[in-house]
Amino acid sequence: MRRSMLLTMVTLLVAGVGSLHAAEPGAVKAAVKKGEKPKESPGWIVLEEDFWFPWRYEFSNWVHNAGVHFRQNEEKAAANEIMKAESWLRFAATHALPETHKSLIAAADDLHSMHEDIGQGKLITANRLDMSLARADRALAEWHFFNAKDSLGRNDEKYAAQHLQTAARYLSDAAKCARYEYGTETATLFEDINKDGNLVAEGVTVERNRLNDNLKALEFEVSKMGSVLKKASEN
Repeated sequence: MRRSMLLTMVTLLVAGVGSLHAAEPGAVKAAVKKGEKPKESPGWIVLEEDFWFPWRYEFSNWVHNAGVHFRQNEEKAAANEIMKAESWLRFAATHALPETHKSLIAAADDLHSMHEDIGQGKLITANRLDMSLARADRALAEWHFFNAKDSLGRNDEKYAAQHLQTAARYLSDAAKCARYEYGTETATLFEDINKDGNLVAEGVTVERNRLNDNLKALEFEVSKMGSVLKKASEN
């Protein structure tokens, strides 16, 4: 995908954030069924999975850039990156299964609050920003995990492998933001999942049993990261 097309996509998503954020709860609930389009959906774009995957890591770039800009006292630039990340979480929520819709919206609301506070010149600690970004990463990882599970159930091993790869990436990002270190077993799991994602991108078929084993293992890691972040927010 050309960079210009990506930037157009981002612009449209960001333009729709305000309307999506202000929508009535019922309107949001009406869009939780995967693939449905809400009645009022400014900035909405329908994506096929083949179109989506080449730039599925843009969210990671926005989160990273937000942290870098913030630590360089470039608050406006950080706020812009946070707004992009928020828009993507809301976009994902409209395509989410019920299991992940709530956490995506909560993470998006958290980033929205962060964006507003920065814009109003309120004092924001680096720890608060990091934890908000970690929760956002974790919510998106969960979303990709359930998409992987759904794809495997539909015998779409290619998409299952790539959704698993993306979920592992965002769990790793969440751990970095939260300053949490994974053990060697989990690191090996993530490496194997990433290898499978790269293989299917090259047209190589990955065994279904292998994908299923990695799916089960990743489910535990998604849940564990949720517990880690919850505990950290209580301290």
